[in-house]
Amino acid sequence: MSDKKSIFKNVRVIIFILALLASIVLIQPGYNSEEGATTNLNYGLDLEGGSWLQIKLQGALVQVDADPSMIVTQMVEPIIGAPIQITKNDLNTDGAGSSEKSITFTTSVPVSASQLELLELGSVSVDRLNQNMTQVTIATSKEALIKAYLSQAFDAEILPIGTEDGVIYEIRTEASEEDVEALMGKVGGTILRNEDGTSTYREGVSTETRDLTRDILNDKLNSLGLKDIPVRTVGEDYILIDFAGIDLATAKDIAEKPGKFEIRIQTTGNETRHVLYGDSVVSVGIPTFHDNQWHTPFTLNEEGARALQSIAIETGATDNPDAHYLNMYLDENKVYGAPLSYSAASRLKETPIYSWEASTGSDEVAKTEAEAL
Repeated sequence: MSDKKSIFKNVRVIIFILALLASIVLIQPGYNSEEGATTNLNYGLDLEGGSWLQIKLQGALVQVDADPSMIVTQMVEPIIGAPIQITKNDLNTDGAGSSEKSITFTTSVPVSASQLELLELGSVSVDRLNQNMTQVTIATSKEALIKAYLSQAFDAEILPIGTEDGVIYEIRTEASEEDVEALMGKVGGTILRNEDGTSTYREGVSTETRDLTRDILNDKLNSLGLKDIPVRTVGEDYILIDFAGIDLATAKDIAEKPGKFEIRIQTTGNETRHVLYGDSVVSVGIPTFHDNQWHTPFTLNEEGARALQSIAIETGATDNPDAHYLNMYLDENKVYGAPLSYSAASRLKETPIYSWEASTGSDEVAKTEAEAL
């Protein structure tokens, strides 16, 4: 009996009993016929919530044909504000090599190469025949003209894909079969048919584009410090991003917010000067390999081209290109840097340049860098 009394005199025992009674009160145990024994206890994991985005890649894959003369006429006349007369067109012939093919036209108004370079039709040369006649020769190919025409019509990037059955044009935006057919009809063309008579048009994008988009999104999220967010492909045309612990509005803002792109030019030492932001870049083309290097083409608008010309002259880059690198930054991280070519530096002294190429090298690393620009 004395042992029992000593137990209840122990302070630790008293605290334990009081805590147990308090717990019973707090969890409020009970019973009902529907749920049986009930309490206020919540079992399971304490999740913070989250969201996911499923992105459908809009685009189309199609084989088309068109009349090169009609494409040039359709695209050039609105730019120069006058009619043109096609005088030579060997783009449909098989005799000349692809590098030797061209289309030539004449017009009664003065024309500058810089006017036409924004159209990205090809390499432009202009000759003033007399006071009333200008001759323009464009070294190009039918595929390049179709690409430029579709790009302008859809205001989107167009990727020609060479296959055994011909060139497939990937339109990297929403483009219905009816829209494509109508556009090609304006330039004497049409959507080509398969051997079984079905249309070559298919909604969607190529596997390469899908995977490239996935990798770009993954790199973007990594740059924001969100390395644990998985980005994966679902089927042929979908990408799934799992934002654990992030609400839907924030997730959409992260995925849709473009990076800040800037070009700066080296002045003295490590000092640089702002040239232009991304809104001055009209388009960025598909990386290509030529002259033993990977190149990423991009086009500047009027404001951007003139800003680059002016600052290149002011900083001395046109006189000493090697001492004045052009650096590209994305979200303040340098992604590319190289001097002007001597031909570009010389040309900038006379006129702004709209179409540019960023060359990265010849190996696989260079290819990856070109694709990242």
